[in-house]
Amino acid sequence: MEQFSGVMIVIIIGGGVLIFVMLFIFAKRQIMRFTLRSRRGPHVPVSNDAKKALRKELDCIQKKVQQPQLLWTDDKYIL
Repeated sequence: MEQFSGVMIVIIIGGGVLIFVMLFIFAKRQIMRFTLRSRRGPHVPVSNDAKKALRKELDCIQKKVQQPQLLWTDDKYIL
């Protein structure tokens, strides 16, 4: 077996580091892909199997919005 020169050792170490970085990036992308896929909600609406009256009530609940009210109506606090 021949003696490895310094340049050959640097090339082998550089190749190993390059392969390690590529595998790390690939694994990270796969993990992110699976976590984003699992975060999605159900594809079926919540009130899909409910009766018609209950479904209308649930649809109205989703549309309601509550506006915050000021504690004081005095203008000196709103500056």
